[in-house]
Amino acid sequence: MLVLAAPARALAAPDSATVLSWLSGQRERNGIPGALAERADWSADCAAHMAYVAQNGGVLTHVETPGAPGYTADGAWAGVNSVLTTGTWTTADHDPFENAPVHLAQMLAPALAESGASNGSGLCITTWPGYDRPAPAATTIYTYPGPGTTIYPSQTVRESPITPQAALGLPETGNGPTIYAFGVAPTGGYYGQPKLVSASLTGPGGAVPLATTDWASNTAFAAALPAGTALVIPTKPLQTGASYTATVTMRASADPQDTTRTWSFITGAVTQALPGGTLPAGASAPASSTSSSTGTVAPAAPATGAPAASGAAHALATLAGSVRRLDARHVRVRLRFAAASVGLRARIAAIGRGGRVTAVGVRRVRARSAILHLRVPPDTVSLRVVVPGAAVLRLNVHA
Repeated sequence: MLVLAAPARALAAPDSATVLSWLSGQRERNGIPGALAERADWSADCAAHMAYVAQNGGVLTHVETPGAPGYTADGAWAGVNSVLTTGTWTTADHDPFENAPVHLAQMLAPALAESGASNGSGLCITTWPGYDRPAPAATTIYTYPGPGTTIYPSQTVRESPITPQAALGLPETGNGPTIYAFGVAPTGGYYGQPKLVSASLTGPGGAVPLATTDWASNTAFAAALPAGTALVIPTKPLQTGASYTATVTMRASADPQDTTRTWSFITGAVTQALPGGTLPAGASAPASSTSSSTGTVAPAAPATGAPAASGAAHALATLAGSVRRLDARHVRVRLRFAAASVGLRARIAAIGRGGRVTAVGVRRVRARSAILHLRVPPDTVSLRVVVPGAAVLRLNVHA
């Protein structure tokens, strides 16, 4: 008698609730507020957007074109308010966004309290709309890695249109792990959130050379960072199995003095995936294509591989602009480019007085300049303008 074994069933990707519980755990293990609440409607919106991606050749995009297969208004909303990847989140200690610093910063921001997700034919996690967690009573600095955790000693990063490392003149491989500091102030609104004053890192060999930047810096990616975010990047790999002490000092506009946080962490093996979680020996984090409000990210190279070649996505055109309020609900935006940029689509979001972000939509930008008339919420104080391949701007609204 011949018996044929039934083919093994493919395991279903973890659902949205599981993904958000993993993200909550990742945050909590590092001392960042977790317990993210799932918005079922936002999860449905994410699923709609990933269905749109699948029906349009599988090309990762934040922007849905009306009339294209699978287009929905809800999916279009999710596209411009989420981080995206063509991969999936399969285990708790394998965050697909770990090596994409701007994306990860959006996911770890302490203000994130509610989110939606879709995990299957790609991964979508909403970020900006869920930044409504109450601030602590006094200015507080949260960190990643957190105190007492263990993190990989080196890192290869990749995201578009540019990584923070590349923007700072560093290679995208051969540096230490990106260290995140999230300053949160109870007063001052969006623009009053803490800015980086100084940072240091010491280990077995003494002081470690660093590159630093923050959300208020004049860099191409800064406007895509949540308010209060600072990045501290060791410019060489850290020693394996060693203890390091970091100090970060930040200042909020309403505070009479600086706020300083000092903490220690340990470096583990190169197979370490996340602070507080490890991979099996010999394993490596899965490569995936990643996207956030800054654009599409190519698959990350292995930590031991050659540096990834920089491409056209790293060639930033100079972008400037201004915003003038026309009435309570309408503004006029002027954009100017240093080089011709025919046919680009600018993704625009409105930032309210409380820091809440609302997607405004997508507008086509032609030639060297553009004038846009937009409908925005009445409490809008600034706009975030993202032009893929060009730059990210934060523009104040003037009367």
